[in-house]
Amino acid sequence: MHEGQRLSLIFPAYNEEKNIEKAVQEFEKEIILDALKRTDYVQTRAAVLLGISRRMLKYRMDTLGISRTDVQSPDNTSEMVQ
Repeated sequence: MHEGQRLSLIFPAYNEEKNIEKAVQEFEKEIILDALKRTDYVQTRAAVLLGISRRMLKYRMDTLGISRTDVQSPDNTSEMVQ
């Protein structure tokens, strides 16, 4: 087993063709989406949970391609994130 195979077993997101920047972006996207889910998709509360400003959260969401339609509340799909 070579090093790449070992890393892919330890870190499922690891792929030899991916660079570190891509892996960090995917990890950050997962963390942001989790925070939004845990706070009922309210960006202000998610930002507090993450320890960043709402403005920084919105910037990271835009940079990572997380749109408002991606994070709509499952209970009320017509209600958009604040």
